[in-house]
Amino acid sequence: MATLEAERNLVANLDVQILHLEREIPVPEHSLSALRAHRTLAQARLDSYKYPVLMLPNEIVSEIFVHFLPVYPKPAPLAGTLSPTTLTHICRKWRNIALTTPTLWRAAYLSINEEDEIADSDIFIPFDQQLHELDVWLNRSRCCPLSIEIEETFDSPRNFFFPSAQCARWEYLWVSLLFQPFLAIAGPLPLLRHLDILVDEPGVGDPVVFPEAPLLRSVILNDLALETVILPWAQLTSLTLHCVFPHECVPVLQQTSNLVDCQLYLVSSTGPWPDVTLPRLESLTLSYSKPENTYLSIFCARRACQVLQGLVTKVRLAVKASSLHRPARVQISHINLKSFKQPYKGEKGLSGLVRPYGYLETLITPALRELQIDENLLDVEDPIHSLTSFISKSGCKLREMYISGTRNVSQDLYSRAFPSVRLSFDEKYDGEGADTTTDSDTASSEADV
Repeated sequence: MATLEAERNLVANLDVQILHLEREIPVPEHSLSALRAHRTLAQARLDSYKYPVLMLPNEIVSEIFVHFLPVYPKPAPLAGTLSPTTLTHICRKWRNIALTTPTLWRAAYLSINEEDEIADSDIFIPFDQQLHELDVWLNRSRCCPLSIEIEETFDSPRNFFFPSAQCARWEYLWVSLLFQPFLAIAGPLPLLRHLDILVDEPGVGDPVVFPEAPLLRSVILNDLALETVILPWAQLTSLTLHCVFPHECVPVLQQTSNLVDCQLYLVSSTGPWPDVTLPRLESLTLSYSKPENTYLSIFCARRACQVLQGLVTKVRLAVKASSLHRPARVQISHINLKSFKQPYKGEKGLSGLVRPYGYLETLITPALRELQIDENLLDVEDPIHSLTSFISKSGCKLREMYISGTRNVSQDLYSRAFPSVRLSFDEKYDGEGADTTTDSDTASSEADV
């Protein structure tokens, strides 16, 4: 590389000398001829230089390109510096390699924003052009399984449709939608392994059935998505449900006997609930969000979106009217924030909801090895009794237990109650007495594990 740089500097210096001599009057022709010959030889040496990176076999370059992207199945943006499209803009050889490497184009991310465009970090691409680009990617990916992430934001284009033409090749699908009608499946899903759906507004039509998905094992849903889809629950090994009532979990868990990992993020509710047996479950997470943290944020966001949608419509009508040279007035009425606190989905008001403690004891998990639970989901008078009752009823042999949330029970008491379990904690301790564990107790716990 040092020799190459020297040759470049030589050519540049010769260009300067030649230009200087050409400006002299009269021009000494013999001096010019010698310099031009010297420059021609130097340029020939430069032109014959082979860059090491361009001498690599195409297969190695292709593999390097794949490692330039986020690790699959994480999708890449359709445009921008982190897009594989960037690799087609370097040189002709790299462009040809990129276009003939199907795995570069198998994972895509789309975000439909309020300006009828799909955004990628620092650039915006018109909606129709973005859909065209997605179609180009799908063609370039040939027969590769696909990883697709689609995020629909507030006031998305009216002509937006769910791109399910290639659903037979879906392997990983992340979808965040405002409304259920946009979600439509065109046919079987023979390769689908992971499904993540977030729906922000309740659906008005029939639930969406995911047909013939024999490889589907992992699913993540929020409460409205749970109402929106019908899945082959029995074959799942991993299930995560966000912002759900315990009674919404029961009919699903009764069908998921093959679960190995389960994460439930619960909101306030009251029992009783029937027992559910999960014979193969090895890892369980139960988390709890207080009403003021969950309900109000959900209610306010959804109600605020409805109000803002009305305001945006008024503004757009006003702009349209003014463009037609008609006078227009937009009157924005007072927004009553108290109305945002109205309960959602017909449930009781916030004051009637309590934390769903006791739900843990309804789960029978004989194979459980790891438990993560918010102390707020345990008996407020005796959290340790809730845990020992659950373990005894399930007949499981826990190896690890993670207590989350603000605690009223000290680490010392937990360690004494569960000496053979590896314990960990977060949040602060609000109980009485010291929260520390003695060195002898810690050593005993680690030795017994």
